[in-house]
Amino acid sequence: MGSKKNRGMMVSMADPERMDVGGRTWVVFEPFNGTRRVVQLAGSLEEKDVQFHVFAQSNTPMYLQRYDFVGEFHQGLARACLDGRWFHIRTNGEPAYSQRYDFVGCFFDEDFATARDKTGEFHIRKDGAPAYSERYTKVQSYNGGTAKVSVSSEIS
Repeated sequence: MGSKKNRGMMVSMADPERMDVGGRTWVVFEPFNGTRRVVQLAGSLEEKDVQFHVFAQSNTPMYLQRYDFVGEFHQGLARACLDGRWFHIRTNGEPAYSQRYDFVGCFFDEDFATARDKTGEFHIRKDGAPAYSERYTKVQSYNGGTAKVSVSSEIS
C-alpha cells in the first residue's frame, strides 16, 4: 500500500517545486547546503513514496539508494528511515553506522543526536553509539553543552 502518511506530511511543506519525471511526480524542497531533498511519489497504491537527495545545481541524484524518509544534512549526516527503522546516512547515501533505532533526530551544532528505542530516549554519537547508558521519557537536542531531559511528564 502507498505511503499516505509520508505523502500527506511532505506535500504540506512550504511551497515545494514539483517536477514530472517519467510520469511520476517528484516534490523538490528548497536547497540546503547545496542539496535538495526529493520525494518521488508512488505511481500506484502498490508502491510507496521514496526520498533521496539531489545536487541543487543539476538536480542529479547524490546516491542510488532510496529511503522512506530523508532529512536535511547537518554536520555531513542526514537522518533516514527505511522500513520503519531510523539511522543516519552520509552524503554518499550509505548508512553512517549499523545500529537502527525507533527514531533519530538531527546532528545540529553539537556532536549528539536524539534517539529512541524500546527502552526510552537518549543521545547518540555520530558513530551511532549511545552517548550514555541512561534512558529518559524525552530528550531534547544539546545546546551550549547541555540538553533537557524528561524523567516523567515534566522537563527537568
